[in-house]
Amino acid sequence: MHHLLSPWYRLAARAAAGLAAGTLLAGAFPDSAAAQFPQWATFPLPYVDARVLPRGVLQVGFLPSYAHYDSRFDSRGTIQPLGAFFGSDTTGSNLFPSVLGAERAVGNLIGNSQYRMNLGRLKLPLDADVRRFPFDFSLGLTSRITLGIRLPQVRTRVQGVMSLDSSTANVGFNQAAAAAGNAQGAAQIQLLLAQLQAAKAQLETRINQGSYGCPTSQQCDAARLLVGNAEAAYGALLAITGAPGSGSPVPPVAPLASSPAGQVLQAMLASLAAQLQSFGVGPVTATLALPTVPLRQADLTTILTAQEFGYGLSPLATVRWSRLGDAEAFVRWGALQGDRVRAVLTGTVRLPTGTRDSPQHAFDLGTGDRQTDLEGGLEFAVQPGRLGVSGTVLYTYQLADRLAMRWTAPERPVQLAALEYPTERHLGSVFRAALYPSLTLSEGFRVYASAYYWRKAQDRYALAPGVDPLPITASPEEVARGTAGRSLSLGGGIAYRAVRVRHDSVATETGLPVEAGLSYQVAFSGSDGLVPKSTMLQLYLRLAYRLFGKPEIE
Repeated sequence: MHHLLSPWYRLAARAAAGLAAGTLLAGAFPDSAAAQFPQWATFPLPYVDARVLPRGVLQVGFLPSYAHYDSRFDSRGTIQPLGAFFGSDTTGSNLFPSVLGAERAVGNLIGNSQYRMNLGRLKLPLDADVRRFPFDFSLGLTSRITLGIRLPQVRTRVQGVMSLDSSTANVGFNQAAAAAGNAQGAAQIQLLLAQLQAAKAQLETRINQGSYGCPTSQQCDAARLLVGNAEAAYGALLAITGAPGSGSPVPPVAPLASSPAGQVLQAMLASLAAQLQSFGVGPVTATLALPTVPLRQADLTTILTAQEFGYGLSPLATVRWSRLGDAEAFVRWGALQGDRVRAVLTGTVRLPTGTRDSPQHAFDLGTGDRQTDLEGGLEFAVQPGRLGVSGTVLYTYQLADRLAMRWTAPERPVQLAALEYPTERHLGSVFRAALYPSLTLSEGFRVYASAYYWRKAQDRYALAPGVDPLPITASPEEVARGTAGRSLSLGGGIAYRAVRVRHDSVATETGLPVEAGLSYQVAFSGSDGLVPKSTMLQLYLRLAYRLFGKPEIE
């Protein structure tokens, strides 16, 4: 018993309790590493013609787009399933941090540092899609300056179907938890803790009164050792079953009674009770109620959703959002507006009107970052004949903001969510570039190939000033891991632009343009972070109306 129940376990029990408290992390999943990626990774850029509107012309544009992905590139460019962080052949503390304290306590008691709690094999394949329905309203203020706004309605969906195979599990529901539905077992555990504590106190009192030949005798030394073993066992049982009234999350699982660890625990407690009785203290007659069956899939959902275990999350199932995205206000200045060579400078303010991902869900997809961006860019077009090329370069500076969020590393997507930390967030700057070599098929119709490159710098996170945090398991660097990235998408499309022209005996009147197009892009490479391997489809239709001013007369 001495090598299994040394006083060191008092430190282990305290460390386990501290770990349970320290993993009470805040309420959002930053960029939801499993599904929530920077919008730039799934936001296709439309074909650019580098034009501004004539003075007094209102253009109404509709630019619906669709992006889908079920896999991603990791930081080295390797393709992984989207739900890679949510699946495990041996699900335990690798996904559920509240298991770790009990797992260590059991391993320490049975003398096996390699012991791991295993809930079974968890699978959660994910696929996601984003549908955007932006409406553009642009007005030609002068012949070179166009002002506009963009209002995007965004629909997101992340589909996940969880399955748990518990045939290899070595744990079941912690019988001290209310969710286990075993009131008799919970009462037996409480009685065991009370009897063990009372026996230990009796033994200490007798030692202090001089019993067992104290202060100097072999029997006194054995009694003192037994006090340490009883105290260590009591602390470990608190870590395994949950400290009553402590306010800490209850460990959701405990070793199966039929498992090797469960059998050793029962034998050790029986031996400890016999030793206490041999010194005339006790009795310790209660037994440790352990689960007899492994968890079912519904039990795993209960663990995620019940506040008792500290997670308070929504079930790991398909989630949909339909909300306004981040609206934009923009200005375009036509630096060059010739027939063959054109260039336009652009400036955009992106407003915090979108919806962030939910604090209660582990992998939902928000409709925007909900913070302010400043963006500048250049569009150009060179079309000397049937062959031409156009393109755009954009740089986005994302302003800092403050929000309540949970600090969690991407590889630990299921974290405790009882507390939220006010957090200073500074999203990384974004560089985007697109190139469109094109061929004119006939008047108004042009086909093109496309290459779209984006690169995003890593986000930065810090606790807001004045916040006194509990010990947390993720550092700012770990929280930001995977938030950078770069990607190259290739594709093509077709663009249509027609200008109605009216002729009469006096002059030729230039009409207003009608523009439409279709593009398709696929992400061929990605690295430096967690980047979706997305497929993107976009349509656009733009119609123009004259509000004031006179049409051009030739």
